[in-house]
Amino acid sequence: MFSRISGQTSLQLCPGPQASLHGCFAMDFDPGATLGQAFRDMQVEAEPGHGAVLDLVLDEGMGTFGPPPDDRRPRLAWGQGPEGLKLSLCFDSGAIAPVSARDFLEKICLVLHALAESPDRKCDEIALIGKTASGLIPDLSKPIPGCPQESAARSFFEIARQHGEKAAVVGDAHVYSYDDLSGVTRLLGGKLRAAGLRPGDVVAVRGVNSFGMIAAILAVIATGGVLVTIDQTLPETRQALIERISCPRFLIRVGDREEPTGASNTFFTPDWPSRQTLQQLLAGSPPVEEVLFTPEDDSSAYIFFTSGSTGEPKGVLGTHRGLSHFLTWQRGAFPLGPGDRAAQLTAMSFDVVLRDILFPLTSGACLHVPPRELLLDPRRMLKWFHDNAITSMHVVPSLMKAWLQSRVDGRPFASLRYAFFAGEPLTDTLLSRFRDLASDRTRLINLYGPTETTLAKLFNCVDAVEPGVQPVGNAQPGADVVVLHDRRRLCGLWETGEIAIRTPYRSKGYLANDDLTQAVFRPNALSEDPDDLIYMTGDLGRVRSDGKIEIFGRMDSQIKIRGVRIEPTEIEDLLLRQGGVRDAAIATRVDANDNKILLALVVAEAPLPPQEEGAQANRLREALRAELHPAMVPARFVFVESLPYLPNGKINRKAISALDLDTQENKRDHRAALGESTKEEGALVAGLEGILNTPIDDLTKSFVEMGGDSLSHIQASLVVEDVL
Repeated sequence: MFSRISGQTSLQLCPGPQASLHGCFAMDFDPGATLGQAFRDMQVEAEPGHGAVLDLVLDEGMGTFGPPPDDRRPRLAWGQGPEGLKLSLCFDSGAIAPVSARDFLEKICLVLHALAESPDRKCDEIALIGKTASGLIPDLSKPIPGCPQESAARSFFEIARQHGEKAAVVGDAHVYSYDDLSGVTRLLGGKLRAAGLRPGDVVAVRGVNSFGMIAAILAVIATGGVLVTIDQTLPETRQALIERISCPRFLIRVGDREEPTGASNTFFTPDWPSRQTLQQLLAGSPPVEEVLFTPEDDSSAYIFFTSGSTGEPKGVLGTHRGLSHFLTWQRGAFPLGPGDRAAQLTAMSFDVVLRDILFPLTSGACLHVPPRELLLDPRRMLKWFHDNAITSMHVVPSLMKAWLQSRVDGRPFASLRYAFFAGEPLTDTLLSRFRDLASDRTRLINLYGPTETTLAKLFNCVDAVEPGVQPVGNAQPGADVVVLHDRRRLCGLWETGEIAIRTPYRSKGYLANDDLTQAVFRPNALSEDPDDLIYMTGDLGRVRSDGKIEIFGRMDSQIKIRGVRIEPTEIEDLLLRQGGVRDAAIATRVDANDNKILLALVVAEAPLPPQEEGAQANRLREALRAELHPAMVPARFVFVESLPYLPNGKINRKAISALDLDTQENKRDHRAALGESTKEEGALVAGLEGILNTPIDDLTKSFVEMGGDSLSHIQASLVVEDVL
């Protein structure tokens, strides 16, 4: 019968109260099977008056052929019409969107046509993209239109000219105007130019979140240097590693006092200058024209580091063009201006600190910098939001979740206009709690995009909170986002594959690593332009029938903790260099507060008595703390006899994730080791064990030795307050 399928199969939708099922069709064939084999395995029942009828289960994004859970069901019928095969679908229009139903029928047509033409074709070679899907999925053969923009530095100086006397930065009991910030920026830029800075020279800026750090960042961007931020709170070994990999020609130190080095390529600026010091600095500021650099399309702007699978962090080289594109889009979509107050929450070691700083400062808003210790004190932090009437912020969901676990008085986010969430899945439970503490006019925006494609390339304005994890939305202007199967075939609606981003505003790839750059930036097969590249994110996702992208997780072993991308092999390699370690693997668990934590599974060179495991774990923890970002230090160290491996010699991470690492017997042993304790001590131990997801056998240990980190510190402080 399939040989008679015409080229113009007609479709007919019959909406009605036929079923209460929800969703749309997805291929559920063996991808290696041929079409002929797949259809021979299907059971088709005939009905009087129809050529054939197929009963379907339509389950959201995971459609399968088979009996539904009750007698009411969508009905797909086909018969011969004047123009060829005619398909009809009866469905519940209140439960299934018509666009999903039409896309379903179009998929069936595509499969049937492919069956008639090539019955030996593999199932996973069929592109399930009909007319409905093609209206929602970008055409990769079409060029991406350019977006008008100006450089971030020029935008800042223009805002400073217009609003010179208005507040630009507030922090540490100081208020600095746009004139102040522009003046110090020009002073540092003039020093760099006088020292021989050329466009493209790498300039490292070492310090912590402060007025001086912000001015130094602006100075490097304004003069055409390539910015590298070195967060002074990182371990010294980590700071030295970043400096070694980036090879800066100049260094700007930001701090509370100058330490003369005698080096002609090193400069100093105070973090929070007094008014007297500020006046002295401003006296030597050159005009804007003497420091401002006009970037080309490919001019490099910054280097930020992500975790690397080779044991060293990877430097990602960003461009002025990409930075300007993002800021131009964000200012247009979410306008700020004088009178707005933005929170600067992101640490200096992450690329997203640029949107924290530059979004408000190229808009005329005021940037408020909280003391870093406040981030670990939820009640004081929420009070800070209220007292400063913050109107805009970027935040990682896990940090917000930790803050909201405290007892909250009033509505600390009542003044908030924009809440940008990024770095982790955004859940309905978090947003429901957050909405109770914000204003009805607060807009919730979910951002998505890796460092490699510049800050963010997808956004979702959450007008109505959906159950579960929120979608990451649609692409910004200037970007295409698709889902690919095996990195080659476009996926249709609701078909799961790898999220891929196409944009001319991407980064240049990885510093001094062309092989890795070429592995993830793939040529667009539908374009003759060699610079038309598509970045493979490694994230699994799908396109919904409303065009929004949903994200499910990673295709590889990469992990995200508190918004930080982590390659397990970087931690494992460092563990294997420690004495007494024969083998090691990194895994994740979800603790009692639904937070993801890192676990280190360690095989010792020689069997360790249980009483010595704690001391060895502390030694390993301190060794990692000396070299890694804090988010990369495991919360728990579990000693095992051996690790599971695959036949190819790689660690079997799926088997590791299934290991039962918690037994009541171990917990009883550890609890017994504490001996007699007061009621308060018992409550404290129980609370800390719930937070750290590990037994506590010694209350004389520091919180860090117990496996605590910055996020669990917030939760622990709440437990201590409640108990004591």
